[in-house]
Amino acid sequence: MNPLPPAPVLTPADATYFFSEATGAWLTQIQYQTVIQSMTEIKDISGNKLSDAELKILPRALFAQIANSLGVASLVLPYERYKRRLVAANYNANQAKAAAGTAFGLNVLYDHADGPGSNFRKDYPTAVINTWNYPQGAPAGWFCSMVRNSFAHAQSSLESYDNGHAIETRVKMVNWTVGNNPVISFDILLTLTDFEKLIAFSLQNFIHTLFPATGYEPLMKFTYLIHTPQGV
Repeated sequence: MNPLPPAPVLTPADATYFFSEATGAWLTQIQYQTVIQSMTEIKDISGNKLSDAELKILPRALFAQIANSLGVASLVLPYERYKRRLVAANYNANQAKAAAGTAFGLNVLYDHADGPGSNFRKDYPTAVINTWNYPQGAPAGWFCSMVRNSFAHAQSSLESYDNGHAIETRVKMVNWTVGNNPVISFDILLTLTDFEKLIAFSLQNFIHTLFPATGYEPLMKFTYLIHTPQGV
């Protein structure tokens, strides 16, 4: 195994490059209810009045956009940008992927001592795990790559789910194997609150790993403001 080169020295400019979009996405998330409450002001757009039926779809449409923005801006963009920074510091492709993937800290959630995703199930007991095909010998960043790639490859969505008491909206994250006959390898459903908690947890780890002395504000503050969106 090739030894790792020295880690790149990251600057405040790197932090801004990594996290600008995530800061905007989390700001939108904490302003969700404010936007929903102002829908009466949206009712008349350029003289074209929206019907009640049209207004009814807006909360779900807005949160679908927020969920996608949180996933892309918090996981995909920082990962890809840090990976390029590592390659520029003479990491080979596999080393860069491993270092960038594990920086999010999600490997702590997929211990399999008590079955597939056992640690994840403990931390997210209401999660629905439809498929969790963890391959033998998978890298430490496997779970993070499953979550991240569901957004990178447009395989995340909102889905209605019957929890036994009511129909609720959940975030669905899916991944497929590659090849001529792809099959689903990862398929989970999270409540909206748990989805935000998972993305916040991974982003907090990433920031602490890369910028332990300074963090990155106000993004860190935003990630601790988890609100269950209403009306989705």
